[in-house]
Amino acid sequence: MNKQQLQESLPWYVNDTLTDAEKQEVETALAEHPELHQEVAFLQTLQSAVKQQQPGSQPPGEMGLQRLKREIIKETPSSTSSSASRWRVFAVAASLLAVIQAGYILQQSTTDTGIVPLSGSHYEGPVLQIQFKDNASEQAIRALLFKHQARMIDGPSASGVYRIAVKSSGKPIAETVKELQTNHNLVDYVAEE
Repeated sequence: MNKQQLQESLPWYVNDTLTDAEKQEVETALAEHPELHQEVAFLQTLQSAVKQQQPGSQPPGEMGLQRLKREIIKETPSSTSSSASRWRVFAVAASLLAVIQAGYILQQSTTDTGIVPLSGSHYEGPVLQIQFKDNASEQAIRALLFKHQARMIDGPSASGVYRIAVKSSGKPIAETVKELQTNHNLVDYVAEE
C-alpha cells in the first residue's frame, strides 16, 4: 500500500469499517509511515466530537464548510511546495467531509422520527399488559377501558397482547388487575408490567 492509498484509507480505518485484512494492511503501512499517526489522531478526535454532538443539534452546514476551507488555506504550504502536498490537503479535507457526513447520517438515524401515536407519547400511572377474548367487541373493550380510566398505548403484539396505561385513581393497581381478571368475560390475560 503506497502512502496515498494509506491516506485515503485512514477515515475508514478510524471508523472501523475496514475488513480485518484491510485493517491489518493499514496498520502495517502506518508502521512504515509514522508521520501519519498525527492524522489518525486528528480523525479520531473529530470522530469523538461528532459522536458527542447533542441530539437535535445541526451539523456544521455551509458556514462550517467555509470555515474548514479557510483553515485548510491557512495551513496550506507555500506555493513553492509540490503538487503532492496540495493533493494531501485535498485528501484530508475530503476525509474530514466524509467523517462529518457519516456522523450526520448516523445522528439522523438515531434521532426521533417525530411520529407520535394517537394515544400520545407520554402516560402516567401503571402499565398493564392485557389480552382480550376473541369474541370481545370494540365497543365492550372501549367501555371497559373507560370504566378503569385506562387507554391503549401499544398493541396488539403478535400474540394479541395490548399495553394499557391506567390512570391513578387512588386504589391499588393490584385491585384493578384483580377486577379485570375476575369480573370481566372480555379478558383472557392481564398483568402489570
